[in-house]
Amino acid sequence: MNTNDCTFIVPIRRVHFDQGEAEMFASYFKLLQSAGCEVLVVNGSPSSVFGQHKQTWDGCARHFAPDKKYKYLNGKVNGVLTGVDQASCERIIVADDDIRYLRRVF
Repeated sequence: MNTNDCTFIVPIRRVHFDQGEAEMFASYFKLLQSAGCEVLVVNGSPSSVFGQHKQTWDGCARHFAPDKKYKYLNGKVNGVLTGVDQASCERIIVADDDIRYLRRVF
């Protein structure tokens, strides 16, 4: 049984690892989790950067590489489609890495 209200998908690709940025994302991902979102990060970064992201985001996001079955020229599309495949919720939010979503309670 899924206890999340939505799936939040973030396709990302970085050439270099930035610890400060990664920690900022970790805090944001935890906030999303506390608001009832499943957080999926589809990361097309080189393996060394991917590994550092995975370590930093362990426990606050499901983190994986784009599925190789997708071969679109725009890598972000490959990441989005991979995330949609992995989503466990019917409500899906796809956000670029500079978008911030906050659940509003009325």
